[in-house]
Amino acid sequence: MAKLQKKSGNTKFFGNIRAIGFDFDDTLIDGQYSIRQRWQKVLRDYSFLSPNLEKRFFEIYNKKGPNYKFHLDDTLAELKIGKEFKEEILLELRKTFQDEKLLNGAKDLLESIKKTVFKMGIITDGKRSYQEGRIKKAGIYDYFDFVIYGKGKKDKKPTKKILESLNKYLNKISVKFPEEFLYIGDNFKNDVEGFLNMGAKVCWITNNKENLVKDNLIIVKSLKELEKKLTA
Repeated sequence: MAKLQKKSGNTKFFGNIRAIGFDFDDTLIDGQYSIRQRWQKVLRDYSFLSPNLEKRFFEIYNKKGPNYKFHLDDTLAELKIGKEFKEEILLELRKTFQDEKLLNGAKDLLESIKKTVFKMGIITDGKRSYQEGRIKKAGIYDYFDFVIYGKGKKDKKPTKKILESLNKYLNKISVKFPEEFLYIGDNFKNDVEGFLNMGAKVCWITNNKENLVKDNLIIVKSLKELEKKLTA
């Protein structure tokens, strides 16, 4: 049986790109979905501490962000939850929930890229022990040719460890970095700026700006818009 020939993708728009790397949280999945689920269960379990605990927590959550590891002590203090409960709460928060929620258009975009010649991967600053299971639960692990993990710190990408792993993979498939590489992310400081400064082409997905192409920066409003440009 003859093999289906893969499409080249929109070379006019993406130039000589041969490999694409995605951020994971809040680019392909709703990164706050499972964390909010966990917190809601914890807050229900500890509701005896305060009748307004859930309401008060989400006021803090919306102000400080979803990554509890960076502000758990302050959050517990503000909620007047004693430190004697901290380890119990941490154990509950570390449990993996069954669902990861893909962002609108993510599956269609990955399906479209898989039909092209682009190699496709995930580059996340999360640890493999945590992120690999989440990627699989989201049902998208098998779309990717490579997955690169970090140390679990919210550092600006690419860190030294991430860059070493990325270059090792790209060298193996004879793809030049940064000339033939595109990175796609939602956070300008953590995803976009670092790769841009290294000369890579970057796609910034943001609902707050109009579609724009300027030098090595591509700005799109949604994954659906990116799919249109990628496959046009």
